[in-house]
Amino acid sequence: MRKQRGFTSIKMAQRLGISPQYLGILERGGNSPTLRVIIDFGECLGVDPGEIVRQVAAARAPKVVEEPAPEGGER
Repeated sequence: MRKQRGFTSIKMAQRLGISPQYLGILERGGNSPTLRVIIDFGECLGVDPGEIVRQVAAARAPKVVEEPAPEGGER
């Protein structure tokens, strides 16, 4: 979302009042932000903070790979 809106990591961090290093950690999923930071992200990006949480949750969800059914119905 940050890149889609044309923000550099430095500009975004300045707008959020956090360090660019901490922003990088958050973007890589290396830490869990406070609710205040999530709300600030939403305000800065012009999106509902819940949407940010949903996108992060979807990105972190384990990917389920279905195995093909055995041929002939055998298991």
